[in-house]
Amino acid sequence: MRVLLLNPPRRISPQRQEVIVNAPLAACLITGYIAATLRAARIPVEVLEADLEGWDLDQTASAIASTRGMGERLLLGVHLVYQWEETLDILRMLEGLKAEGNLDHLSLYGFFPTFAWRELLGLFPFVDSIVRGEPELTFLELVRRLSGGHEWRDARGLAWMDQGRLQLNPARPLIDPLDPLPFPLRPPPSLLQGRNPDNYLLGSRGCYNHCSFCYLTPFYQGQRRWRGRTPQNIVSEIGQVLEETGSSSFYFADANFFGPGEKGQERARELARILRGEGLSIRFGLECRANDVQEETLAQLQEAGLTHLFVGIESGSDEVLGLIEKNTTASINEEAVRTAQRLGLKLSTGFIMFEPDARLGHIRESFEFLKRLGLLRSPSITAHLLHHPLVVLRGTKSFSRLLSQDRLAVDPLLQYEGRYRFVDPRVESLAQLMTRISCRALQTNEDQDYDPQEGCYRIPHALEGERLRRLNDLLIDTFARALEWLEAGGDGPAREGLVPLEEAFSREIVK
Repeated sequence: MRVLLLNPPRRISPQRQEVIVNAPLAACLITGYIAATLRAARIPVEVLEADLEGWDLDQTASAIASTRGMGERLLLGVHLVYQWEETLDILRMLEGLKAEGNLDHLSLYGFFPTFAWRELLGLFPFVDSIVRGEPELTFLELVRRLSGGHEWRDARGLAWMDQGRLQLNPARPLIDPLDPLPFPLRPPPSLLQGRNPDNYLLGSRGCYNHCSFCYLTPFYQGQRRWRGRTPQNIVSEIGQVLEETGSSSFYFADANFFGPGEKGQERARELARILRGEGLSIRFGLECRANDVQEETLAQLQEAGLTHLFVGIESGSDEVLGLIEKNTTASINEEAVRTAQRLGLKLSTGFIMFEPDARLGHIRESFEFLKRLGLLRSPSITAHLLHHPLVVLRGTKSFSRLLSQDRLAVDPLLQYEGRYRFVDPRVESLAQLMTRISCRALQTNEDQDYDPQEGCYRIPHALEGERLRRLNDLLIDTFARALEWLEAGGDGPAREGLVPLEEAFSREIVK
């Protein structure tokens, strides 16, 4: 049986480009890990990188159909990422391939199918199976059973349809330890030219927390478990990638790089020691929680090549941090930011300005927090920080809570994304205003403040930065004036308040 894995084209509309939470960063390695697991078991597998190839859906369908030899059976595994309105087009392409007899078994995997398995199987009966959660061992067993002509429907970790009835098999135990997994198969370097130069690594899986907006823990069966690879295993992969690609730029796609407590810090310091001891000249970035930011550990990692740090701070309000179950405080967030700034790391932050239950006082706290720490420093960063709402997707606590409160309007077909009502209509008015003007600013700016050499947004400088500085100030000033008007008693988008501000922004942005 021929096995083919597909990373479909990414066809996200311009209106959705600023939303980056439709799949965790770690999802970029899912297909590579499945492919490596199959090859380690001596099972031939081919990966189609339709997105990296720049194919449209017709080209993708043709490539899939052409891989099937005469008399061969074909198993197609698809990493289906939620792409809003464009998701249906990918499914229709797959339906056409199945109807034409090009596929013997179609299996979907990834975060989206894990949580939307009922809807996908119910609406698209041409899908044979869905791999839920960690896919490597489940997909391996599926391939072995299908190749051997054995019954596959009772394999753990699968969901499927039986004569119109949804079937969900027991979950497969989480993979632990992680070191025995083979290193993920990577796209050919030729496909990566002109793109993000970072080689992604996954040094750990899971998280010890369970934020209400995050579906990482539910993906791993609801277990608040952080599982880390050993530092030596990680360094071995880095060495292999260096040898194969010559690229010395890496980025840890872990949702939470540090393990819990002092053991997590010691593991990170051990990784730094091994990297220095091996003499590997690399630069890398990582992502973590604010409460795991410790200056001594980061300094040692910096000596080993750490340059970029992403911290999920989410809010400058203790009450909002409580609402989203972040289990940190604004003071912890502030110290994490200041630590990164003292070390001179290139800092990015995850931030949720508009949470469904937030009041104007919470918005004020977060705004002052961002200004105090100097985080509103360039137009692209400022536009994101001042408008990001909580994105609610199936699988998260927020989705379940808002749905139970009858505050969530769910996409009627796939039922994966929900739009909610804010508890405070004034916050909703501000959120809507900032979404419109921030998206316009991002489209106008076109990432002109992004430095591809440094891999981050820069603070505008010199004469070429005058327009960027002006745009940045315009965003901050519009937000400040709108917030002040609402705090003074303004109600909704009345013409005497928010509408003139938006009109003024529209006039100024084109100057």
